[in-house]
Amino acid sequence: MAEPILVAKRDESEFKLLPQMANRHGVVTGATGTGKTVTLQKLAEGFSQLGVPVFVADIKGDLSGISQAGSMTGKVGERLTQLGFPDAVFEGSPVTFWDVFGKEGHPLRATISEMGPLLISRILQLNETQEGVLTLAFKIADENGLLLLDLKDLQQMLMFVAENASEFTTQYGNVSKASVGAIQRGLLQLEQQGGHTFFGEPAVRLEDFMQTLGGKGVVNILAADELINSPKLYSTFSHGGHLTHGHPLNFSGLNYKVADYGVDRETEQINYADLQRIAEESRPKLLICGASAYPRTIDFERIGEIARSVGAMVMADIAHIAGLVAVGLHPSPVPHCEFVTTTTHKTLRGPRAGLAMCREEFAKDLDRRVFPGIQGGPLVHIIAAKAVAFGEALRPDFKEYQQQVIVNAKILADTLANAGLRIVSGGTDNHLMLVDVYLDGKGITGKEAEKALDEVHITVNKNTIPFDTQKPFVASGIRIGTPALTTRGMKEDEMKSIGNWIAEVIHSPDSDEVKTRIRREVAQLTARFPMYPNRLKRNASEANTGS
Repeated sequence: MAEPILVAKRDESEFKLLPQMANRHGVVTGATGTGKTVTLQKLAEGFSQLGVPVFVADIKGDLSGISQAGSMTGKVGERLTQLGFPDAVFEGSPVTFWDVFGKEGHPLRATISEMGPLLISRILQLNETQEGVLTLAFKIADENGLLLLDLKDLQQMLMFVAENASEFTTQYGNVSKASVGAIQRGLLQLEQQGGHTFFGEPAVRLEDFMQTLGGKGVVNILAADELINSPKLYSTFSHGGHLTHGHPLNFSGLNYKVADYGVDRETEQINYADLQRIAEESRPKLLICGASAYPRTIDFERIGEIARSVGAMVMADIAHIAGLVAVGLHPSPVPHCEFVTTTTHKTLRGPRAGLAMCREEFAKDLDRRVFPGIQGGPLVHIIAAKAVAFGEALRPDFKEYQQQVIVNAKILADTLANAGLRIVSGGTDNHLMLVDVYLDGKGITGKEAEKALDEVHITVNKNTIPFDTQKPFVASGIRIGTPALTTRGMKEDEMKSIGNWIAEVIHSPDSDEVKTRIRREVAQLTARFPMYPNRLKRNASEANTGS
């Protein structure tokens, strides 16, 4: 049996992974700077040392360091001694770099024939009729001994099918030239996004990823920083949607055929007419709605009507707006959707957990899928915390809190706009706003804004904006919400101060003078609005009485 892989150590506690259990799914989570990347590096190195080849996708470009041996420094040596590794040896792991675009590693290629009609249909998001025509093109090529190597080969085969449509219709059923045209347009888009570099020879083989060197497994690192920016792979996450709603690198996009909808280029709000068109073309079984960075009201009634018109059910993810929905400040999806899911933190202000609701006819199936389907032991303390949160949501003061959240968001958005920043969609109807800080190259990136604001103790997160030209880990915008500030008791005047501070830092990101002053002013504001003020008062009282 292979030795366990040491993943982390603290004091006398060691955290190890049993290699024989590594075929199970897992997730590494944590806030920025908590060691997620280092954990992945350690796992990759551990498997490599056991002689097991590894394949990883590197989106941010920070996994490649395992190819080089480290060096001893004073702090590193001190830390190694504390952990009980005074004689640690530095060495790199055998690494092969891969890149679909052939820029940062060996070209990763596959032939059209090897991909097959099913996978290519998913990439192009074809409907059933179009998928049938594409399958026919592959069948004809196979029957005639023709190997489809690249996009040009497939395009030529489709032209042949279109030119002989009447003959093939007699043999295989209707072959529409319109369907062929739709596939050709999809292939053209794929070509423009770099697909021509992926499809071709020499095709990568599974054996290429299963190499060893000197008894160590080779770590195969796929450069995915540019890959994730291809719209065919990146989906419409930049339009405010959520990873779990069909992003191709998420389980939802890997396991299900997804047709995406986004926002209108002019209004930056959901285009319901376009959604109707896409639904009619793709005929989905389930229409998913909800978002993580959409500042406007979602018309669940209209979405429900669209779904029913094509025979689909609806699942609404209201994780970010659940608190507003609970008190009637945002339309409820419940009358219009078969399924409604939410987290219980965010605007519900409860514990980090989730909630899934459905119509009675689906309840037993949903319960079985949760337990024993995916859930282990119940977390009783979280269940209790949910009950407390739901109880709070029933109180009149919770609605007052949510009303103030919206007022604060509007004031903050207006302040930022008046200070020269662009608010995506022109404003906000809920608890958050999306701010364009790049301003067509006149400003700074979202990544730079996040870092500069963090230096003055203002926490925001970089976020892509609709039709973003920046990479997702750079982004053109930042996302800001008001629930936490409102919970601390802050109101309109404080929002104006915070908005002006944010704008000033973004306009002068390199000014130490500005940052020093604002950092001091932020500290003064937060001191006036402490977290858990009742607990602080109780502790002070106990200290004064000597208890």
